[in-house]
Amino acid sequence: MLAVNNDNPTTVDGLRAVELRYRAIRDITTKDPVYYQTQMRLNSPSLGVLMPDRYLPVLDCTDQCVSVFKLAFVQMLQAMNKFTERNVEFDWISIYMPVRFLGKKDCVQAVTDICKDLNVRNDKVCFEVSCTILENKEKRAAENIRQLRKNGFHFMLDEFGGDMSPIMRIADYNFDYIMLDRGVTKMLDKSEQADACVKSLVAFVNNAGAEPIAAHVTMDSQTVKLFEYECSYYTGALAGNYVLERFIRRKNDF
Repeated sequence: MLAVNNDNPTTVDGLRAVELRYRAIRDITTKDPVYYQTQMRLNSPSLGVLMPDRYLPVLDCTDQCVSVFKLAFVQMLQAMNKFTERNVEFDWISIYMPVRFLGKKDCVQAVTDICKDLNVRNDKVCFEVSCTILENKEKRAAENIRQLRKNGFHFMLDEFGGDMSPIMRIADYNFDYIMLDRGVTKMLDKSEQADACVKSLVAFVNNAGAEPIAAHVTMDSQTVKLFEYECSYYTGALAGNYVLERFIRRKNDF
């Protein structure tokens, strides 16, 4: 795995360690961006640009995931300040937080201090966690989520409803938002039974006290049905692809 250069903590082997891309999460009724989701890519001199599905399964098994997360977190907060200067409106921006870091004693203090140092309000940050957290027996992660939410941060569970989602474990955690697995959107319009399953899953998320967000939405017809099922937010090709920070502008600036 990549080795972080401690003398220059923003680089890996002489290159910029992480590169964040941003995509909109839109309101189904207005089509306006409300939130933004980040995607973190790693740069490796030997392997090139690594996408999350290539490096996360390995990185998350080591404490190096903490160092990489902090690099990405700082980069995101710096970008948020640029968005504010451009008058880009957003309720929050999400960033992937490794479950391994969420289970550490210093997690709450560390992220709170970083936000304070960069003068970013806690409620502008949403931490995105993998569904693998539902398999975690460590109580500290759930407690840290509660404490961070108390401090104003938001939490979003990702890829809910997929193969790795033990649904009943949701009761052990407090999430503000739950992003549905891509397979959930793909089930729409396949059959009446499939639509009923999607409707039931959306209702389950709402009843758990979280806001459902549909992922990988590609057609307007999908947003119509999702809104009917009481899902108010979506992302995917219809909402826009991941882009670099410099391409995020106010709607009227395009």
